[in-house]
Amino acid sequence: MNVDDSRNYYVEPQTYYFKINGKPIFARGANFIPIDSFQSRVTQSDREYILQTALESNMNMIRVWGGGIYQPSDFYEMADKMGLMVWEETMYACALYPRDDEFLSNVYSEIEEMIWRLSSHPSIVIWGGNNENEVALGWFSESNQNRDLYVGDYLKLYVDTIYEAIGNVEGYEQRPFVDSSPSNGIISSNPYVKQWGSASTPSAGDTHFYDYSSDCESYSMYPKSKFVSEFGFQVHPSYLAYQPVTDPSDRNINSKFVQYRQRHEDGNNQMEYQITRHFNLPAKDCENDSEPLGGFDNYLYLSQIQQSRCYETAINYWRSLRSDEVAQTMGILYWQLNDIWEGPSWASLEWGGRWKPLHYTVKRIFSEISTSLIGIPGDDKVSLYGINDNLDEVQIEYKLYLVPW
Repeated sequence: MNVDDSRNYYVEPQTYYFKINGKPIFARGANFIPIDSFQSRVTQSDREYILQTALESNMNMIRVWGGGIYQPSDFYEMADKMGLMVWEETMYACALYPRDDEFLSNVYSEIEEMIWRLSSHPSIVIWGGNNENEVALGWFSESNQNRDLYVGDYLKLYVDTIYEAIGNVEGYEQRPFVDSSPSNGIISSNPYVKQWGSASTPSAGDTHFYDYSSDCESYSMYPKSKFVSEFGFQVHPSYLAYQPVTDPSDRNINSKFVQYRQRHEDGNNQMEYQITRHFNLPAKDCENDSEPLGGFDNYLYLSQIQQSRCYETAINYWRSLRSDEVAQTMGILYWQLNDIWEGPSWASLEWGGRWKPLHYTVKRIFSEISTSLIGIPGDDKVSLYGINDNLDEVQIEYKLYLVPW
């Protein structure tokens, strides 16, 4: 297995994709986060349900997010049996880390133990050094004021320590390694030389894409990325998810409880902005708990419907770009698969495993054989795409109906 990050610095296009047994693979999947805030409550059956649900939803890859935890060995054993590919990150995310000898020694021991435990699993197709820590170099005043120092710290941790520990245990040719996601990919793997620049540019490497101010149902808002390893739109959980953890007085979008569970800055307004672009907004409360189909429930449900429409637009567009000469998009891992509690998030599965409308949509649009109609605002045409991720040629018949609206 190898990741093809082919590049010529004077001629476009560049590519970024997985090749298994010599065959290019379009990655369809999602990001996996811890199943519960309290790991002692998580069972093997819980992990099996998440993976089986991913498989049933036509996914072939799961990214174990670097802001979570290393999963128990049974997680990877089940992925092996199911044929699910795993993008496994080391547990460093969204921050700047120290580089003193004591810390780096501890990191080296951690990575050694993790690689010894997991390297025998064929489901793991790539090691990732961190989540968004290259991008994070631009988030903090300290690193912005002395970038060279923090770039040195970054390379010391992720290349000289983590990559070296991986190589010393299983060798440098066993699996590809990418120091961060997103990144622009690498120039050389031995020695490891990365390509710096804007870490989430669509023209190279992988992309994390979030835009809450544009219309999510417009194809034109999405970049022509090589590989989309994160993207998403936030949504409320269902009334059924909120009901066991709320009092009747909490069942209002503006209640202290709902506001407290919203951990994304300006998240409620961003959700409402997307809803109101396409739907009439219902009432936001439910004064009578005996009527669960009141305003609050309708509001939650509508937010979930809007989320599924956003993802369908994005995924159909990026799958169509596989044939685009410039983009050659070869992977979509949406944010996020599962949830850690009952609150607003990007997940397609609620805490406890209940499917949101998005997950039903994902199962349909992640089908190996699919079709989509793509219309770009300003163009006077609509393009029909037939998508086949199967290795065999297929014949399809498509009937198109024009309906006045």
